[in-house]
Amino acid sequence: MRLLPLMIALVGCPAPVDPTDTDTDSGTDTDTADPGVTVRVVTWNIEGVGSSSSTEGQAERAILARLDADVVGLNEVDEGQEGRLRDLAADLGYDVYFTPPNNPFGTLRNGMMTRLPVVEIGALSPAELSGDRSANDATRHPVRVIVEVPDTDKRLTVVSNHWKSGFDPSDRFRRTVDGIRTAQAAGDTFALAMGDVNAELEDMPESPSTWTSVPDGLPFDYRLGDDARGTLQRDGLTNSAFGAFEDAGMHVVEALQLDGRLATRPSSSRAIDWIYATADLDGAIVGEIYDCTDEGQASGLPKAGEPPERSACTDASDHLPVFVDVTFR
Repeated sequence: MRLLPLMIALVGCPAPVDPTDTDTDSGTDTDTADPGVTVRVVTWNIEGVGSSSSTEGQAERAILARLDADVVGLNEVDEGQEGRLRDLAADLGYDVYFTPPNNPFGTLRNGMMTRLPVVEIGALSPAELSGDRSANDATRHPVRVIVEVPDTDKRLTVVSNHWKSGFDPSDRFRRTVDGIRTAQAAGDTFALAMGDVNAELEDMPESPSTWTSVPDGLPFDYRLGDDARGTLQRDGLTNSAFGAFEDAGMHVVEALQLDGRLATRPSSSRAIDWIYATADLDGAIVGEIYDCTDEGQASGLPKAGEPPERSACTDASDHLPVFVDVTFR
């Protein structure tokens, strides 16, 4: 959490003197506007949590210490890495961490760490989100934390998820539904929904532009929830991993590397990690993609401590972290 002072200059006609005013006789205005409270949030596909003594684990710690976030959403916390996530959180000063005990498809899970006061944290199943007890249509359970924003009466909801990868029709269909479940988990006020979407905005909608039936190739235990099935049969589902966010009135947070590149997975030059925000955060949020090799450039959001080694980002993961500052007044 950061307090960001914003200086203001007062111009116009002379006003009555306020006995509490701190302006000097020289005419310099020393008053400041309400600086607000800024919460930093990171999303990162960490490609597995490294042990504390490994090159990977040390690079993860150096990067996250540099970003100094209040809430961190992680993708690809693998089965059996709960202890490593606990150690990562402890080493970085996060009082609360969470990853689901199981996952519906595969071993990779989402995780969350925060140092803010927690109202709620946990994973949400399709059955909970859809209201259909037999629904099993999320590649991974989205993880949600609701935190109190200190010194305000606000709460911020942060949802982290990892959409299905691949390019087959069944993969693209599953990304559409993963988006629906993630947007439902976020809700519609003071919320961020984020993660490895495994899709680029410029490619949306994909082909076909609308799903009107369930494609072949889905896992045998995949079961589309009644809510999504009803939309599929009535109007069709837009073939987009981002469509549910747009339907909910959420907007993507613009973020670039400091050298101007958009890629979040450098090895493929693809931009596939995204953060969406609800409309009530418009004008209060700025973002950046962090690349260790951009260190030394004067622009960008403030960072903490010493820069990591230039190789740290590639040592840690095949994805780059994306982070945002959200200011509450």
